[in-house]
Amino acid sequence: MIDFYHLIDVIPFGMATLILLVGASVMSTKRPITILVLIATGLYMVAQSTWFSSYLAGNVWGRDLSNYIWFAFNTSTMGIFIWTLLLNSKK
Repeated sequence: MIDFYHLIDVIPFGMATLILLVGASVMSTKRPITILVLIATGLYMVAQSTWFSSYLAGNVWGRDLSNYIWFAFNTSTMGIFIWTLLLNSKK
């Protein structure tokens, strides 16, 4: 039986899937910020699915590896935020 908290994890995973499928086809991938967004989204999907699978299987090594991937995702996300703030401050 899937509980409420596991169901909540599906919502951002679905949003990330839409970003990769729709965003990559619509947006110009020549801009560095777009490439960073797509990489961060891909990292999110790997981290979320790895952590969730490892958690359910009781795999400590997979859970620890996914924590490192989460670190890469969080760092890239903060980089996107900083980049966006710097671009907006120049206007």
